[in-house]
Amino acid sequence: MINAKIPVPNGFIVTAKAYFDFLKKTSLKNKIMTELSGLDIEDSQKLQEASKRIKTAIIAAEMPEVLRQEIKNYYHQLCGEH
Repeated sequence: MINAKIPVPNGFIVTAKAYFDFLKKTSLKNKIMTELSGLDIEDSQKLQEASKRIKTAIIAAEMPEVLRQEIKNYYHQLCGEH
């Protein structure tokens, strides 16, 4: 949007690659695949329950130190602190 000269506020994102690295290094990918295995997509109750368990697992997982440091470093750069 910035390239199109649309005025947008500064922001910070974490890439999809970082997210998938996080899932892989914390074994959350296996947890998610287990939760989704055999799930009937027509059963909204079961989908919501699986979603809640996945969300809880993601929030409880400890972020790998390397990823944590990279995010902090890039955020500090955005803020002009480096």
